[in-house]
Order: sequence, then C-alpha cells, then structure tokens
Amino acid sequence: MKILIAGTGALGMLFAAHLSEKHEVVLFGFSKNTDFINNNGIKVATPLGIKHYKNVKAFSNPKLIESEKFDLMITVVKSFATKDYYDALEVIKPNISYALSFQNGIKKEDELINFIGKEKAISSACTIGATFTDKGIVNYTSPGSIWLSLYEKTNTSAKFLEELSQTFIDASFPANIEDDPIGLVWNKLVFYSAGAAVGCLTLLPYHMIWSSQNLCKIFLDALKEGKNVAESEGIRLFDMNGLEVINLTTTLNENEAIEILNGKANQLKIKNLKDLRVSMSVDILRQKKTELEFTLGELYHRGKKNSLNTPVIYTSYHIVKGLEELYLNKERNFLYKYRLI
Repeated sequence: MKILIAGTGALGMLFAAHLSEKHEVVLFGFSKNTDFINNNGIKVATPLGIKHYKNVKAFSNPKLIESEKFDLMITVVKSFATKDYYDALEVIKPNISYALSFQNGIKKEDELINFIGKEKAISSACTIGATFTDKGIVNYTSPGSIWLSLYEKTNTSAKFLEELSQTFIDASFPANIEDDPIGLVWNKLVFYSAGAAVGCLTLLPYHMIWSSQNLCKIFLDALKEGKNVAESEGIRLFDMNGLEVINLTTTLNENEAIEILNGKANQLKIKNLKDLRVSMSVDILRQKKTELEFTLGELYHRGKKNSLNTPVIYTSYHIVKGLEELYLNKERNFLYKYRLI
C-alpha cells in the first residue's frame, strides 16, 4: 500500500514510522520537520526502548509528489490547520483512492468529505497518541485504538476497509470496523472532551485524574453533559472499547463508574503510561494554540443552542479560552512567571 500522511508532527511521524516497515509512506508538511526526517529518519521511543526508522520520505512542496498515486491519505494535522493542508494538496487529490482523518472533533469529517468526496472518505476515530521529547524523538505516549467506518459502502470500499484494518493491526495499531460512521466520531468527541474538561484545568495525566474520586466525578459529569449534547443533536452513541460513554454514564451508577475509571488508572500505571495526557493540556503546557473550538467548544456551542445545562463544559471552555488569550496575546510566559507549572 502507498500511503500519504498529511502532517509531520509527532503523531504523523509515529504512523509513518510503523507503517513504513511494510508499506511505502510519504509525509507531507509545512514544518521544518520535513528536512529533519529526510536527514535523520524517525526515532520512536516506547517503554521497550528506542527504534530508528529510515524508510520515510518527507516533502513540503506538493508539486514534487503530484504525479504519484496513493492508496490512502491520512490527515493528522491540528484541526485549525486543515484548510491550509487540503488547499495545498488539491493538486494531488485525483491521485488519492481513499482518505481518512485522525484529527479531533467532528468538523474534520465534513472537511474530509468536502476535500475527497463521500465515496472516498473513511470515517475514523483514534486514541493513539504521541509527543516529541526534548531531543526530537517521538514519544509513543498512548498505544490506543483505531475505529473505521464507511460513508458509502460498496464491495470495493468494504474490501479496502478490511485490508486497511489489517494493515493497521499488522503495524501494531489495534483497529476495529464499525457500522455507524457518525456515531463513532461523536463518541470519541464526547469522551475526549470529558478528558479535556479535567485535564486542561489540572494539567494532570490521565492516570492521576482517574485515580482521584473527586476528579473522576467531574470527568463523569462532563461525560454525561457531552452525551446529552450528542443526543440533543440526534446522535446515537454506543460503547467502543476504551471509550465506554454509555456504560459509564447510563448503565453503571456513579460508584461503579468510578471503580472502572480507577481500574483504567491502574492499567496505565502497570503499562508505565504515566505521561498520557489529553493533547490539549500538552498544548497549554507548551503555550500553544489548542483545538478548543473543535472539541469542548463544539459541545459548548451546541449545548447552548439546544438550551442544555452543561456547567462543567461551560466552565472548562471559558477557562481554557481565557488561558489561551493570556499566553497567546498578552503574557507569553505567565504560566512560569506565576509558578503555575
């Protein structure tokens, strides 16, 4: 399979590295990472050690690859940068057979369909995470899962989806095929936003949030609020392995749900995944623009439109927005200046 990955950040490099062992992978990005990748390859750090991958090509000029044909394109850029990437890749769009987006939020799906067409778009959700170390090494922080679904199912697309699922599995990325392309994206949004609601305010990793009974309660309140917003939009949520929205908010009582979250925390500790944070809290720590409007903001605005009471989402949204306003526009280093981190 020949794969184009749009985005040369940590997650794009992680997927490129693993997939390059059996497939031809090309990375496209605007950042200086393209030169770094071509000169040095990609080093990925896991609890088992560091592995060096050298079979990935990277480009920053789309005209250099406009004559090449790709079986799959994967978009992994920050949600607010999507338009710039899709505009740049317009020249090679006819040469892409299928495309999916591992970005956060639900607007990513509309942007993907507008770019590639519904017949070529694959709905997806992903809980795999990565960050950069100080030495430019990709730190594989979250060995999560992938969920895939089709908007327009044909014999050809269904066969490709099966092959793609196996491709990810062979690259050590657990993959699942679902029937509901809208529900799976919303399910990820609701679960991710609950993590963001607590993680962005505490700046704590997941294993610490889920170890605290009080923080678990806030997480569950945010999860319930997100579920209510989804249902007000006519969305049917369902449990996915690792993203059990219905079970945690409806099937179980609060104490039982907290026990499940405590169990998740213990599993993260056992697997030595003590640096697993929601990506938005990592952006705050690095004083970078977050994906607030595509995650918590999406639920906040839709909840407000539908006259829902969402106190946790409301509070978290406005606090993160205020933090961003400070460090992006006024006091660049205030988190350090006031000893907040």
